[in-house]
Amino acid sequence: MFRIAPSLLSANFAKLGEEVSNVVASGADWIHFDVMDNHYVPNLTIGPLVCEAIRPVTTAPIDVHLMVRPVDRIIPDFAKAGANIITFHPEASEHIDRSLGLIRDSGCQAGLVFNPATPLHYLDHVMDKIDVVLLMSVNPGFGGQKFIPETLNKLRAARARLDAYEAETGRHILLEIDGGVKTDNIAEIARAGADTFVAGSAVFGAGKDADAHRYDSIIGSLRAELATVDTIGDLAEAANLMLAELSRPARSQDEIHSFVGKGLPNLVRRCMTENAHATEAEIETAMAVFRQHYALVNGRTTRIYPGVTEVLDALRESRFKLAVVTNKAGDFTLPLLERMGLSAYFDVVVSGDTLPVKKPDPAVLHHACELLQVEAAEALMIGDSQNDALAARGAGMPVLLVTYGYSEGMPVDSIECDGLLSNAIHVLDHIDRS
Repeated sequence: MFRIAPSLLSANFAKLGEEVSNVVASGADWIHFDVMDNHYVPNLTIGPLVCEAIRPVTTAPIDVHLMVRPVDRIIPDFAKAGANIITFHPEASEHIDRSLGLIRDSGCQAGLVFNPATPLHYLDHVMDKIDVVLLMSVNPGFGGQKFIPETLNKLRAARARLDAYEAETGRHILLEIDGGVKTDNIAEIARAGADTFVAGSAVFGAGKDADAHRYDSIIGSLRAELATVDTIGDLAEAANLMLAELSRPARSQDEIHSFVGKGLPNLVRRCMTENAHATEAEIETAMAVFRQHYALVNGRTTRIYPGVTEVLDALRESRFKLAVVTNKAGDFTLPLLERMGLSAYFDVVVSGDTLPVKKPDPAVLHHACELLQVEAAEALMIGDSQNDALAARGAGMPVLLVTYGYSEGMPVDSIECDGLLSNAIHVLDHIDRS
């Protein structure tokens, strides 16, 4: 799961409560709270009183980043003010282990922050007390700086450390990135290993100040870029393993992403024939090779989009009938749902090979409705592409589209539908659960 954490450092301080409410309503997961002392870093910002003031405004976690020296004195104050996560720089603490313990004893999650040139060896003997690792991709102190490219290598190194630790202990540690995160680099940053993204000027600098919904577009765009990482990693890895086995050149992840949406046979065909030539026999062989590789990697890098589990829980609690309708083959769909812990939510699964046709043919939605024993007009389709919208329209079913996912390169906001969702949680706004 990816998390987007807008940094209040770039917000309008004249109406901070409104800013917090608006970004959370637009799909932000955390609120990032930068604390600077004009001593450890050359800037002076906000303290526990401001944290306490915004706490009643949101239930979203408040992620406090301490850029102060010393750190221990201020930790209990922020915990009392409502912070959920407190991170600090190892150079600013006289006793790192003690500072981490103080944060946890205060009821907060604890983490270390690494400046661009700070080595990762500070993690060596305190991993058991860490919940978050935050890497700075700019030099701390001021907002609006450009992302330092070398941070990608540091992210990969940190990811490897954290994954090895999780494999050994079963404890998952979040990997957060802060500085210069924008729509044009967030996917690359995610592929390097980050799962939590601090974005200040990229979010709060968007749109017109008078528009309460101005953050929907930018947070939706960030999620759309992250969506290319969520499941495309598995597909791209399997596709390039297939191409390598068939002595064909590899394709970029972005290119493979543009092939997704009409089922795996179409994906394989386009991998083989886009700006290239392949016979039908070669495509048939390629499909068999792809299936072998995809069966091994299916779900390994897949992540559940933010809000999805919460929506499914709410719908099941309200006794709604739920179905998956996908163009992915059943041999891959069912294991993926099991691996992600989602299979128990659904009463019906219609895969790409359940019927002779796939989306956008409305027959697949009619089939799902028959199995659920409901009329199409009484159902709601939630999708991410033109195929989903066309299938729903053909079936006489209302359709909502999330602004991220696999739309074959077509902007989702250009597709005719009944509503756009920047976060899956907003599905609940369109459903009567009474």
